[in-house]
Amino acid sequence: MFPPDYHTHTFFSDGRQSHQELIEQAICNGFVEIGISDHVSVKPVHWACKPSVYKEMKESFPVLKEKYKDKIEVKFGLEMDYIEGQEAETEKLIHYFSPDYVIGSVHFIGDWNFDTDKSGYMGWNMDHLYAEYYRLLGKAAGCGLFDIIGHLDLIKKFNPGKPSIPCLKLDETIEIISRKGICIELNTSGMLKPCAEFYPSDAILKRCIEASIPITLGSDAHISKDQGQFFIEATSLLLSLSCREVVSFTNRQASRVSIGH
Repeated sequence: MFPPDYHTHTFFSDGRQSHQELIEQAICNGFVEIGISDHVSVKPVHWACKPSVYKEMKESFPVLKEKYKDKIEVKFGLEMDYIEGQEAETEKLIHYFSPDYVIGSVHFIGDWNFDTDKSGYMGWNMDHLYAEYYRLLGKAAGCGLFDIIGHLDLIKKFNPGKPSIPCLKLDETIEIISRKGICIELNTSGMLKPCAEFYPSDAILKRCIEASIPITLGSDAHISKDQGQFFIEATSLLLSLSCREVVSFTNRQASRVSIGH
């Protein structure tokens, strides 16, 4: 039995299947809880839900929760882009959807989408790049809008190199997350990217656990077969770091789920 997978996407955003297909596969896989967290962004981007589907997406979840209540817990999540200076607009969208949880993610530095455009790395000094990324992530953690910070070290996705000096902004970001009492996710999709490791790295995850930051698990699945990918390895890693619980959300209220005995 897997812990909850809280980072999945449907065709409402950039996934390839319906809510129902993801849920039914999760049941087959032995999940007792699944969270669906389509992209929503105040910045027009191709991977996010179009405003024209907002109403349908919002209204579908009570129906799905009721339909599958005897088989699996279905949680309504959002993955929201953090866009500096547009916090008020982001808050309005979150209020409209009233989700169970919100993942806050940074995919942009200025107008550069580093998550898909690897050419933009060429113009950066790595010390400055990582510092700017973690500055934005710290702002996302501190703004009070999000329950979970998504893929904490996503900036490493294309394996562009590492800072030559310790990144003080990372230290500040971890401190903000800890102080705010929000979660990070252990996102397993990085194993299939050029960086070839979880987000965050083992070393950063260890620091977060030592700072008593709660953890959720997310596959970042865009198709049902990828749900729970590498969760056995992720659970083993958490247990090796003396983390024996992950977090579940209902109406943005956190509770703990045991992953070990």
